[in-house]
Amino acid sequence: MKRKKTPGLTKEEIEMTQRIEEFRKRHERMSARGQLKRAKELFERLASYNEKFERLYTRMQKLGQEVSEIERKIRVIGLGEILEKLKGKQT
Repeated sequence: MKRKKTPGLTKEEIEMTQRIEEFRKRHERMSARGQLKRAKELFERLASYNEKFERLYTRMQKLGQEVSEIERKIRVIGLGEILEKLKGKQT
């Protein structure tokens, strides 16, 4: 007995292929949605870090100005030599 070769796919094979294709498309959409959600979370975290950095940078600038002002006052008072010696010991 020879089996007849059927041209093309059987009905079951066509249905299975369609199910696989639907699953693949659904997975791609879900995957893209997941990637977008993850990117959004990362962007929000980056924005948060940027805000923290800006606050710290501003505070650092203010402290630098305060140090400069204190150094200026020390020089005005006449303690410039002591200040230079202190700076030399720090390095």
